[in-house]
Amino acid sequence: MNDHNPDTNSNENEDEGTLTWEDSFAIARNLRAHYPNQDLEELSLGTIYRWTIALPGFDDDHALANDGILMAIYQEWIEEELAL
Repeated sequence: MNDHNPDTNSNENEDEGTLTWEDSFAIARNLRAHYPNQDLEELSLGTIYRWTIALPGFDDDHALANDGILMAIYQEWIEEELAL
């Protein structure tokens, strides 16, 4: 059992259906599920922002998004794709 899991909060929020900007891993997994054939090289941060705020269960202040948060979501998505 792994006592230290940096994605624990993300997984809990994903299970509960509530996502916030802090849940980059869960957001990336949800985006990947909603857009499975997306060419990640063509994906803009603006698109990630629009798709994220449209996700079912996303409940956070849209104004809190910034390039760092959006890049973290993008990185998590790429890592998920590479893991396949």
